[in-house]
Amino acid sequence: MMSKTHTLNIAAQTETDLPDVLALHTVAFNGDAEARLVEALSWQTGFNPELSRVAKYDDKIVGHILFSEVYADSNMLLPIAALAPMAVLPVYQGQGVGGALIEEGLAYLDTLGYAGIVVLGDTAYYGRHGFTHESVAHIQSPYQCEHYQGYALLDGAFSNI
Repeated sequence: MMSKTHTLNIAAQTETDLPDVLALHTVAFNGDAEARLVEALSWQTGFNPELSRVAKYDDKIVGHILFSEVYADSNMLLPIAALAPMAVLPVYQGQGVGGALIEEGLAYLDTLGYAGIVVLGDTAYYGRHGFTHESVAHIQSPYQCEHYQGYALLDGAFSNI
């Protein structure tokens, strides 16, 4: 459980964090599909470890979020990131760790000049953080459904996609 005497620290994942991040996803999702996704994305050309963020209490990783740059067949003028996956250890769920990861991630991507973020996830949960399906409903995507949502950091972030 979250300790009132310890501060949640969010920072870029380091190389030595990867085994703990993979274990976290396996536990949080009750299987290794998301862990394999994290591992596969971390080996891709162009992977930016700064976009893989960990939440720690003391030195223990309790949450993780991964953002990846999105590439589209369009006249995309501004960089867009995808949020996937995100996980929090079950004992820390419901205590704001996931929300803190999202908010810190959005602020960090804003400083890097990203125009927006897309996610495929629970509409109620991501909606609390400002994501909407309406912002990306016009985008042709194999993931297009009500759970495909966007968060614009800049006006018009998704207009040229």
